[in-house]
Amino acid sequence: MRIIKCTLCLFYVVSNCAKVSETGADNVCANNTTGKLEFGMDCTTNTQCTTDVCHYTRCSCPVGTSYDSCSAKCTPRNEYMISSVDLPLGNHYDWSFIGPVGSYVTLVLYDVDFNTNNCQNNFIHVTSMYDTFLINFCAKNDTTVRYFASRNNVMGFTYRLTDSGYRGFRGMYFMQSNHNILTNSSGYIISPGFPNGYFDHLNITWHISAKAGHFVSLRLLEINIPATNDFVYVFDGPSILSKQIFNFTGTNFTRRKLTSTSNNMLIMFRSYWSYSGTGVLAFYTIQGQAHGHVCNTTDECSDDLVCLGQVCSCRVDFFYDVTTNQCKKTFSHGAVCVPSISNMCAIGLTCLTDRNNISRCLCTSHQYESLGSCYTDSELTTSVSSQSFPNVIYLSWTTLSRRSDLTYFVSWVSSSDSGQTTSRLKEVYVSGLTPHESYIFTITSVLPSDSFYNIKIMYTTYIAAKDELPECKNTSQWKDASSYSNGRSISSNLSCANSSLSALAGNKEDKEDTVKIVLIVVAALGWLVALTALVTMTINCLRNKKNKGTQANEQSVMSVTIKASKNEYKNMSQSVQRQPEEEIYVNAVESHRQVNPVIQLNSRLESNQTSTDNDNNVYDEVKFTHSKHIPDTNIYRNIES
Repeated sequence: MRIIKCTLCLFYVVSNCAKVSETGADNVCANNTTGKLEFGMDCTTNTQCTTDVCHYTRCSCPVGTSYDSCSAKCTPRNEYMISSVDLPLGNHYDWSFIGPVGSYVTLVLYDVDFNTNNCQNNFIHVTSMYDTFLINFCAKNDTTVRYFASRNNVMGFTYRLTDSGYRGFRGMYFMQSNHNILTNSSGYIISPGFPNGYFDHLNITWHISAKAGHFVSLRLLEINIPATNDFVYVFDGPSILSKQIFNFTGTNFTRRKLTSTSNNMLIMFRSYWSYSGTGVLAFYTIQGQAHGHVCNTTDECSDDLVCLGQVCSCRVDFFYDVTTNQCKKTFSHGAVCVPSISNMCAIGLTCLTDRNNISRCLCTSHQYESLGSCYTDSELTTSVSSQSFPNVIYLSWTTLSRRSDLTYFVSWVSSSDSGQTTSRLKEVYVSGLTPHESYIFTITSVLPSDSFYNIKIMYTTYIAAKDELPECKNTSQWKDASSYSNGRSISSNLSCANSSLSALAGNKEDKEDTVKIVLIVVAALGWLVALTALVTMTINCLRNKKNKGTQANEQSVMSVTIKASKNEYKNMSQSVQRQPEEEIYVNAVESHRQVNPVIQLNSRLESNQTSTDNDNNVYDEVKFTHSKHIPDTNIYRNIES
């Protein structure tokens, strides 16, 4: 009898295995050949993604769908999140989760928070046709994960919350059937009726399929089945013909973790008798090659990894966090970092200790920072040029630095003197230098310290004149001296025109002094002339005022013109014959002085210019000077008087 029973069981298993094998063979996962970005990758536009949705810079699935890693497409969602968030308080909610005929409903609750002092108005109630899982369940801040599965395609859910200040609940539900093909990146495997028991003669399979290069990781959380009658099998492949890597029957189970060597795994649960035990509970994840593993293409790596240099690595701008085994966004400049985690900082940055002994993402010691980016220190050095004069040198320089807060210290030294100065500009005049000397200039670029960095100093040495300058006679000789140095001396001989320019500059200074003296003398003379004119005007005014009464009577004789006949002249000559010629001249002059000072001056000047002493010349001179102004009738009056 026992032999017959075993034979029938073997025949039943083989017949069903063929069906499972055919189901697994039909499922072939697709590889991405479109060249677009896959689910979860960074993006900027929808058209870049295979899912046609770029949400918050990540390729995502449209609302109401979930990503199928096997087909590399977004498919109608089989998992649904449920939560009391945004549900008004005080209402009573009754929900029914209904799946296709032949399926069953699974429910996972992972957060419950109610007022335990008022459980009659704050609770959850979960039932199915054959089972009551939770009756007015009430708990406070309970994050224990609870699993439930119906024995048919319907599950009821009742919820009530009246007291504010509590989270309510959060969870998810999904549908499963007797033969399940699972392609999501992760999911639950729960036998029907869990945890209250299951029916007899169950033959349920879960075929987990991933894309090429990936593998399946399975965590068996709970198995509670009758020994020798019901079994759980795990195969490393798509069918029961694949290698069996696990089987179990009984109740004394210890949690285990299994990993496939390919992109497929098959789990099978068979029952021959109904049982009140919990059944089977497991959780799976689909993974690519882990970080650091060898790869040929990105499809072989986990979803958050790419194949770089035949090694599964994090994408650009991400680093692998060994504490969580996940890729995370790299840190920007100034962020706190962990030196033991490589590539934690963004490209160009290194995890270093700042001036306050805190590890941060900073530029290296041979770089300086500007707006979060790093640049080489060589940009802080200067490119110098100069123009030379007798005892003055004009230095100017340029830098490639992107920072504007540089300060420049300029120092110089020769065999006889030295000095220094400071400039925020990129130029300086250095005066008081000795001609024919060789000067070495050092321009120090100083970048001040800040919250992260100490002060940074770069030196540039510039030799203005290496040899002594010979005397030159050709004053047209002149030459610029320019050189550039990154911390090393470079010779640049100045033209011998310094000596000529010195002489020219001396002459120029003498000319400038002479001009100043001339201007001072001119100004003094101007003041003197003005003062003299003022005195003269004052004297004339006083004199004119004194003679004002007599000028009216003397106007008729101001100008004298003698025009007379020969007889009249003879009479006049006889009347004055007794006087000498000099006395006659003097009297005539005195007579004119009383009439008008101006005419007196002219008469005296003109008389001095003549070379005669006789009466005829006196007559002619007076006639020449005054005949144009006095009428003839006045002549006789003047003579008679």
